[in-house]
Amino acid sequence: MGAERHSGTTSAFPAWLLLRPAEVQVDTVVVVTQHPDLWGQLSVDLPLVTVNLGHIRPDDYWGRLGSSPSLIEQLTRRGWDPTNLLADYKASARPGVRPDMTVIDPKTGQIAAVIEAKPGPHGERRIRELRDQWRTALPEAPLVVLIGDRSTWIFEKATGEVRQMDNIPSPAELGLTALGVAVSDRGFRRLLCADLDSVPEQLGNVGSFHLILDESLPIGQPGLGDPALLLNTMATNDDAKCVSAVFPMNVLSGSRYGDARQAWGQRWGVAAVIQMPPFTVYQAGVRSALVFLGGDRPQTLMDLVPSGQRAFEPQTGWLRSLQTWLRDSTPGPMMVESLGRSSSWAVAANDPALEALVQRLRLIADVKELGDIAVLRVGRHPGRNHFAENGMPLLTLKAAREAAFDVSQLQRVDSEAASLTIAQSGDIILSTLPDSPLAFLYLGSERVALSQWLVAITANRDQVLPEYLVDYLLSAEARVLMNAGATGMTVAIVAPSVLRKLPVPLFDLETQEEWVASISTEKALRAAAEDLSFKRQAVFSAGESQARHSIDAVSQRASVMRVSLDLADRPDFQMANFYPYPIAYGYRMLQTQMGLDRSCREHLRIAENVLAFAACVSLALIEPQERQSLAELAEKWVGGISPGSWREILVQSTRILRDYSGSAIAQAFVRLAPHRTRHDSFGESAERISQLLNDWKHHRIGDDETSLADLRNEAECHLNKCVRELSFLTRHPIRLVEELDQHRDGRRFAISTTVLAGDHPALRREELNMDSAAVLASALHNGDLFVEVDSQRWMTLHPFVQVRSCHQCRNREVYFVDKVNRDGTMAVLKSFERGHIEESADSAVDLRQW
Repeated sequence: MGAERHSGTTSAFPAWLLLRPAEVQVDTVVVVTQHPDLWGQLSVDLPLVTVNLGHIRPDDYWGRLGSSPSLIEQLTRRGWDPTNLLADYKASARPGVRPDMTVIDPKTGQIAAVIEAKPGPHGERRIRELRDQWRTALPEAPLVVLIGDRSTWIFEKATGEVRQMDNIPSPAELGLTALGVAVSDRGFRRLLCADLDSVPEQLGNVGSFHLILDESLPIGQPGLGDPALLLNTMATNDDAKCVSAVFPMNVLSGSRYGDARQAWGQRWGVAAVIQMPPFTVYQAGVRSALVFLGGDRPQTLMDLVPSGQRAFEPQTGWLRSLQTWLRDSTPGPMMVESLGRSSSWAVAANDPALEALVQRLRLIADVKELGDIAVLRVGRHPGRNHFAENGMPLLTLKAAREAAFDVSQLQRVDSEAASLTIAQSGDIILSTLPDSPLAFLYLGSERVALSQWLVAITANRDQVLPEYLVDYLLSAEARVLMNAGATGMTVAIVAPSVLRKLPVPLFDLETQEEWVASISTEKALRAAAEDLSFKRQAVFSAGESQARHSIDAVSQRASVMRVSLDLADRPDFQMANFYPYPIAYGYRMLQTQMGLDRSCREHLRIAENVLAFAACVSLALIEPQERQSLAELAEKWVGGISPGSWREILVQSTRILRDYSGSAIAQAFVRLAPHRTRHDSFGESAERISQLLNDWKHHRIGDDETSLADLRNEAECHLNKCVRELSFLTRHPIRLVEELDQHRDGRRFAISTTVLAGDHPALRREELNMDSAAVLASALHNGDLFVEVDSQRWMTLHPFVQVRSCHQCRNREVYFVDKVNRDGTMAVLKSFERGHIEESADSAVDLRQW
């Protein structure tokens, strides 16, 4: 090893590594490199010292390899000169073929030969198996050398000659001279940098200096002597004032370098991190970044150079930002506080938008880490000896990317011998490669073993439904968060520890069930669209007599689907088919022709009905143990409930429902915020409807046509607002229990119900099954109305809303309690449909006991 000094130096190497914070003053620039000759043509205003690691000879370090000679040692003894460390050879290689060594002619840069070693007791057998494969695997290599324990096979492609030798050939025996060896063997990389600790001694007294680690160094390789760790030694040198380095991304984000990053940040501070796209600095797709340490700056400039940009042209945006930041402390597009104490120095992991994203998720739902709501198991690749014809199917990333992979076609492995991760039906399978988004719910009947880059996630169904979790994992937000924690040198991988900390927004289970229902609806729509496409294509293969019939059938189906989709978003269609009947029927009747005076009266009556129904449902949701705080509400019905009382009931009930975090319908009522009267809110419309009703009942509105028209228009406006805000009730059907029939097994009930949905009195019937425990918990009773909180939990609307046979019109109508006499012995019920009146002593008692 030697340190070479240059005055007014020269170099063709990019000048950006010479940049440093303006406040840092140094006497010398020190470059650690394997190619000192490349620093020969760039004018520098300071003396330059190069520390050349490129001429380290492995034969100087044999004693450190142990008693068993390595392949490197044997090659060196036979006259090979492994001084030229180049990128691993991959070009034109057949998939799965990667030689241990590539012999390079340093004069031409061309490949002279490739060497593959198969040591161990089975080496000879493996060599025989590979001979034919390697003859054609590497078309750019004139010579292929396969080295076993007892023999070496040499294939010369120009002549087709095959030779066998008892030992490792020398370069002369192969007709090769002045060659270097590019080695993918880790041992040689360790040898190359085995004396890094002596670099400070080699420098001597150079004064204060700017240290540069250029891109020629094998930084980030596992094992001893990593040049990145040279900085740990330099951190104790007071003369090392700043550092510029080219680092692979695993040095900036991997956990193995966490302590080193913290030490560098404390010693120098991080002035800038510029992340480069693959292939910009290193070959073979290695992701890299430029790191500038030193200076006295509380912030770090971070930038991400997009792929395809000519990264090192003088006018590129990142370079201008870097120069102005280091020179003038002018902030760039992304500034980060206290990066030196961060667990990762990757640009994505420190983007301020990440925290804003997480905060946004917390605003919409409770946020928990994935590891708290699910169990994660990481896949791994099996060894060659673990494949078994009668074993378990092995799911690889390639197979998983196929939308409908056939388990029977997968390779099979002995999962127990290989200790592989097993996924079963109901597990989520996720790719750990953020650049290849993949997450799906595995529903196969046969268990599968998972290969590398796949993770099995078993969701805790008491907290999260797997279908909902899959949707989130595929969302843009989840991908951003996972990508921010990705590490890796060539391939970005999300480590299990990062996945377990992934923030997941958790809605209550009722909302998640609705989410899953929407997924089912989406699948049904896609299936219908695919069926339509299939039938359309089938027309071309139909016979003469069937073609016209097929076209008519396709056109009719397409017309029905188009009209249905067009109607789905129309409020009148939703009202006519899905809104609760007590709201929808009266709302529909407003469309009939009537005089202005009657129209005003009906608009106000229906508006009051809407508030009454909403208030009654909100009361029904309150658990018995919490009703005591609402005891005074019974007084509101004495002598007749006023229009404003319905809004007051909503206000008081939502205060209690605020704590019902696990109930979707309860939280929907809370979001109505009936206590608020800001512009264009449900609370404002509810209050204004109450005022208009009072003014109408007390004759404070003129009877002229203009006043009546204004009243009707305003009432209609506020009624429509309230109806729109109550659309969540379409997801919670109102059911009239007609008949209960317990199954013979005693565990379930068959329930015959009438669904009060839509605007037509001919209501549909539905037959349901419910667990006996759920029937008892919901206290189902024939003839009572219930609101469906979820599929296994209903809440009774009695006594507030009831179905009765009207004595006036002889129809079955839906009533609400409108009045209780002063002694509390008789309740007056009013129908939602026509305002007909019924009296009920039982209802008065039930209301008092509620």
